[in-house]
Amino acid sequence: MPLIQLKPVVDVSDALLGEVRRLYESSFPFDERRDWTDFVRIMQVEKRFHCQVVMRQAEDDAAAAFCGFLNYWDFSSRYVYIEHFAMRPLLRNQGLGGEALRQMQRQHSRPLVLEAELPTDDLTRRRVAFYERHGLRLLRSDYIQPPFRERGNTVPLCILGTADSFTDEDVRRLHQVVYGTTAYAPQSVS
Repeated sequence: MPLIQLKPVVDVSDALLGEVRRLYESSFPFDERRDWTDFVRIMQVEKRFHCQVVMRQAEDDAAAAFCGFLNYWDFSSRYVYIEHFAMRPLLRNQGLGGEALRQMQRQHSRPLVLEAELPTDDLTRRRVAFYERHGLRLLRSDYIQPPFRERGNTVPLCILGTADSFTDEDVRRLHQVVYGTTAYAPQSVS
């Protein structure tokens, strides 16, 4: 299997960010991604937000090639939330995405958590099965993703992760940090 590497993108002038943008905008529906200007702004100001590209080293020592990306939020000691993860379409089903997840797990000593579409058709069932093959399991099927933008739509999703659980309080904290709202999080009963 080709060697891959997760490479941090820390400078918004990095040429690889153009590759990230093309894949980001083609892989995720409008309601499941933020506006690109917001993505770049968050990269510049939010210390908990990270973007990494998945690079594959050629066997002949040629320059590494862009394969995909993932961006994530570091919730300190609690968990790492993968906001988006995508591989270039022609490179899917070659083990590269699984290797990228394994590398993420090795990089972080905390559980990984992510949102995924509810498994309602063949494509979404295969996507959830991919994560399950790589050690994540369904933690919540009652999850609502808040809108990424004003007047945007909510999206019913599920939460998968390597954590033991993902509590209502975890959802509220995720929503507050990532989306700037707790309006869609489960509310405490007083």
